[in-house]
Amino acid sequence: MKKWGNQFKKLMFVVGISSMILANGCGSSKSASEAAAPAANAYAAPQEEAAYTSNESSVTSDEKAGQDAAGYTGENPKINTTSTYNRKVIKTGNMEIQTEHFGQTVESLTNCVISLGGYIESSNIQGSSFYNKDSNNRTATLTVRVPQAQFDVFVNRGSEFGNVSYLSCNNEDVTSAYVDTEIRLKTLKARYDRLLKLLEKSGTLQELFELEQEVSNVTYEIENLSGTLQHYDALVDMGTLSIQVQEVKEIVVEEEVVDPTFGKQVEEVFKGSMNTLMEIGKGIIILVTGLLPFVVIIIPVILIGVNLYKRNNKKKRTLEKNEEENEE
Repeated sequence: MKKWGNQFKKLMFVVGISSMILANGCGSSKSASEAAAPAANAYAAPQEEAAYTSNESSVTSDEKAGQDAAGYTGENPKINTTSTYNRKVIKTGNMEIQTEHFGQTVESLTNCVISLGGYIESSNIQGSSFYNKDSNNRTATLTVRVPQAQFDVFVNRGSEFGNVSYLSCNNEDVTSAYVDTEIRLKTLKARYDRLLKLLEKSGTLQELFELEQEVSNVTYEIENLSGTLQHYDALVDMGTLSIQVQEVKEIVVEEEVVDPTFGKQVEEVFKGSMNTLMEIGKGIIILVTGLLPFVVIIIPVILIGVNLYKRNNKKKRTLEKNEEENEE
């Protein structure tokens, strides 16, 4: 009985030791798992970011926009082009103006642009010279920028400066490209914030280097897209109009060509014949007038020559007659 009691005590001691070992092992495993989780997440995040970057480098710009939106795990921006986004329209145009008062027209155009809140982007005037200041072939080429709200107002006032011989306007809707760029920019900014958080948690130098490289790349893309949006805003806010001013002696307005009737055709033919006869008569009169001085000089010479010829013949006949009489 005493022997059995000793064996029972030994068995209980072994069971207790085993229980303590198992408890410590489970606690260690759990602690190790919890400690390894942040490190694993920190390591996985840079890999995910690196994989995202490699995908971006192998697609075109249009596909990249879709991948940016798909790769963003947060809440996507809600797009409403009717209420959230205004239509982004770039207004451009070309205008040609004919004027008899070149300097005044150019000055009036400049003052009008400034009064509407615009400015002259570029100007080029050519045609006049120091030796020929009165020439009527001067040309001015102006590129003006006018606020979009005043663009149509300025175009409609074109006839105030002269005869508008040519006019064309173009409206380019860039809303889709603008919104796409804006979404990509928001996605990159969110990605930038995530990278900064990961940068704070990075442990090894390798992870730190990779994250800094990613931050640099994302910063470059953010600056690039921000510049694109600023460029769009500049083109949308201010319309661009190219104006060519031509100096003329007399403004000629083209009339509509109408097919003439039969009576009109007969009238035109008769007038043409009369004009031809008049031109022939004018030519004859001009010819006679031009020859008259020569006739005045030549006729006396001819008369004198004829008179001398007759006298010589008369003398010759007289001599011959006298010789015949002497022979007899």
